[in-house]
Amino acid sequence: MCGIAGLFNNHSEIDPGHLNAMRDIVSHRGPDGKGSILFGNISSPKVRDTGPVFGGLAHRRLAIIDLSDNAKQPMTTKDGRYWITYNGEIYNHIEVRDCLKMKGYHFVSKSDTEVILYAYNEWGVDCLERFRGMFAFAIVDLYQSKLFLARDRFGIKPLYYWIAPSGSFAFGSEIKQFTVLPEWKAVLNYSRAKDYLETGTTDHTSETMFQGVSQLIGGHYIMIPLARIKDIYPKQWFFLQKQNFIGSYQFASEQFSNLFEDSVRVHLRADVDVGSCLSGGLDSSSIVCQMNKILYRENYSYRQKTFSACSEFPEVDERFYIDKVIEHVDVDPHYVYPGISHLIKDMSKIIWHQDEPFGSSSIFAQWCVFEKAHQH
Repeated sequence: MCGIAGLFNNHSEIDPGHLNAMRDIVSHRGPDGKGSILFGNISSPKVRDTGPVFGGLAHRRLAIIDLSDNAKQPMTTKDGRYWITYNGEIYNHIEVRDCLKMKGYHFVSKSDTEVILYAYNEWGVDCLERFRGMFAFAIVDLYQSKLFLARDRFGIKPLYYWIAPSGSFAFGSEIKQFTVLPEWKAVLNYSRAKDYLETGTTDHTSETMFQGVSQLIGGHYIMIPLARIKDIYPKQWFFLQKQNFIGSYQFASEQFSNLFEDSVRVHLRADVDVGSCLSGGLDSSSIVCQMNKILYRENYSYRQKTFSACSEFPEVDERFYIDKVIEHVDVDPHYVYPGISHLIKDMSKIIWHQDEPFGSSSIFAQWCVFEKAHQH
């Protein structure tokens, strides 16, 4: 999890301090580094050394792949044409990098960030089809004076944007990043609040609970000319296609098993240890068992850690099932017991982090699980 931010205005200067404030209010998303890049002359933009600032990108880093400074962001191509700020992980970055190397590209890092940059240079918008992963990123093209925003197929990684009354265009990983801007004023979006209060429905449109704040829907992108930053027309790049299956139960089982193992395998690509949430249900139990199998087969140097939420009330406690999995595999288990006193203590922090209303107390259980994961 990283934090991204951007601020642009095509007719007046921006304050670099506002961009950095957008970056740093989400420091929790990226404790391993931070950076910003500023641009001048928006009609023919260039990296700004001195003089007016009309735009910029910012980043908070959580280092997962290539922990060196070679992977720090915002990152640029060797010719300085493209600049990126990116949150997520491209699990097949090795395969995409190999394909680009065959086309003559040379890399200075082992990061998936650099792979995105050169994939965009080679294939443009079509690069999105080649990525397996979760992502939200922004790329500035200094030659064509464009800003490209994209979000993964199912919207796993967040991306919000807002146009200020003065015409400034801002985007970020969290809505709270807009609160540091001087023109920001929180106004309730009554239509979305009505949906939530009547049916509990959220995240079903590009609108948010805040009037004027939009999210880029999963599987969509926006190409914005920097000279006309109000021209925002999201386009869908991913379409989930129904595929009819013809074959035996045995073939279907084998096909699913192969896909599942491959998915878990590429999710283990990291330069830090990878752990798992374990609820005792079918999904998490399957992932933990498959992960354990791969770690031992491929001689990873660490033992898998699992993190589980349990309950002091037997009628809703799932530890029996969690322990059945742990008996079966060699893991280092960790447990939390979310309670009302803990909820009361952390409620204001949870609300601040969530930004918008949420549907159930499972958010609190997840909070406790990842708090434990953070400790380890």
